[in-house]
Amino acid sequence: MANLKGKVIIVTGAGMGLGLAATDVLASKGTVVTLVDYDDEA
Repeated sequence: MANLKGKVIIVTGAGMGLGLAATDVLASKGTVVTLVDYDDEA
């Protein structure tokens, strides 16, 4: 994966499943992640 440190990324559907997994990977690469999901509990 390219150098993502310091990049800002918006992840939709971040409450569970693929969106949550993508969020974990992106955060571990040093990105600033904004999470969006319609399910408040997720």
